[in-house]
Amino acid sequence: QLACPLDLGCHSVQDKEMAVELNFDDSVQLAINCLQTVLSVDFKPAELEVGVVKMDSPKFTTLSEAEIEQHLIALAERD
Repeated sequence: QLACPLDLGCHSVQDKEMAVELNFDDSVQLAINCLQTVLSVDFKPAELEVGVVKMDSPKFTTLSEAEIEQHLIALAERD
């Protein structure tokens, strides 16, 4: 389940995208895309903080700006 601050309508975006099970990269990109869509903002890596907990390593970590940038690039290439 993706966390969405203040319930900004992410659930409707999430429900449309959750027809299949997602891998880690797709999950992170869905979360970022959800925020970008609902807030109508194109984020820069320094403007986001992405926290993750993986099933195989149940420890909360945050992605680096370089990792976030890779996900933003992947999202841009999809469009």
